[in-house]
Formats: sequence, C-alpha cells, structure tokens
Amino acid sequence: MRMHLRALLALLLGLTLSTSALARSGSGSHRVIRTYADGRGQTVLLYAGRGTGHRGDWGWLHIKGKHIDGIWYDGGRVTTFGQALGMRDDVQVQECIGTALRQTPVYDRGRRQYRWRPAGASYQVLVVVGADGSIITAYPKR
Repeated sequence: MRMHLRALLALLLGLTLSTSALARSGSGSHRVIRTYADGRGQTVLLYAGRGTGHRGDWGWLHIKGKHIDGIWYDGGRVTTFGQALGMRDDVQVQECIGTALRQTPVYDRGRRQYRWRPAGASYQVLVVVGADGSIITAYPKR
C-alpha cells in the first residue's frame, strides 16, 4: 500500500518513478511494474500479471510473452510490437503504452480501451484497462 501512495503522489506532482522502484512493490502477479496517468488524470497500473501463453493471461507478463516475444499456445493470430511497429525493447513498449493511455478512452463491457496510431504506422496500439484501473493487455492492431 505504501508504494501505491508513493506512485500516486509522484503522479500528482508530475514526477516519474523508476520502473525498478515500482517493481519492488507488491508480490507475485500483483507486483506493480509501472504506474501511469491516463488523459483524464486517472491512475492506471501495469501489474506483473500472468503470462503462461494461454487464455486468462493479463498484465505485463502477458504483454511481454504474447505481444513482444510471440509466445502463445492457444492458437489464433499473434501480433507483436516488433513485427508491427519495430519495437522489441520492453521500455519502448511501456512508453508506447503510456502514450496510448493519454488518448480518450472508449468504454466496452466495463473496460476502457485506448487507441493510438504512431506517426506513419499502419497499426494502432490498443490498450485495454479493467474497471479496477489495471492494464489487462496492450497490442498492435490494424
């Protein structure tokens, strides 16, 4: 809880906390990887989550596994940041997520969806945030 207050205070003051400082908060799947403020000033948290390569995955481990490393065992199309946008670095992808979160959200079944198209790209970045303010997934989409 103390780390969440520190992250909120940093957002209010316009400061940036390092990813390593945020990674020390919480444990397991609820360890905070990064804290963002969306375009409306709402706090959005990127948790470690779950990344097993199967349905039900969420958070950073899901994004990294499926949409950066391309690991997915349940079939269907896998779009990676590297393939679609040339981003293979974790920090680049996290910054891209932050940029998308500054857009106006669309609400769909209790979740907020943020979309942003990088200049010159044929793909947009889609970030899905749950009702609790945690990032479920983020990926490039045509």
